[in-house]
Amino acid sequence: MGTVHAVRTMRLGWQEFGARAEELARRIERGMDGRGRYDIVVSIARGGTPLAMVLADRLDADMQIIDVKSYKGINERVEPQIMSKLKANLRGRRVLVVDDLVDEGHTLQAVVAHVKEKGAVDVATAVMFRKPWTNFEPDFHSGVTKRWVIFPWEEGEYKRLMRK
Repeated sequence: MGTVHAVRTMRLGWQEFGARAEELARRIERGMDGRGRYDIVVSIARGGTPLAMVLADRLDADMQIIDVKSYKGINERVEPQIMSKLKANLRGRRVLVVDDLVDEGHTLQAVVAHVKEKGAVDVATAVMFRKPWTNFEPDFHSGVTKRWVIFPWEEGEYKRLMRK
């Protein structure tokens, strides 16, 4: 899949994460436009889980976690592999798939396809950040950045990777 486009970093603290997550929840609520609420929020582990927890709470939805591997370190992407299956019955349900960000879009595409295969009738996506070069446009996001985002739950991981 090539190397990561972004080489400059952006550190996101817990306070900014919280403010962005709350605003994103409000955008999603406004975007529902009478179509009804999302039944299930599907978190793409690991990065999407903190945001998915906030969104599931604010949107009064159940939450499921799916494990997908798309990266080996900072500079190397791999074809997305779904490592765990969803246990919830998605047939006829409205699902919001959540990740921390969308880069090229392969991970979100794979999970959306998986959720649709499980019978979801309406699938939307939400991320905190989208990259300007993405091939997958999320339904909801809180910003666009070219930088490699270091989320507050990734500080230790980032430091370990930089030592290698």
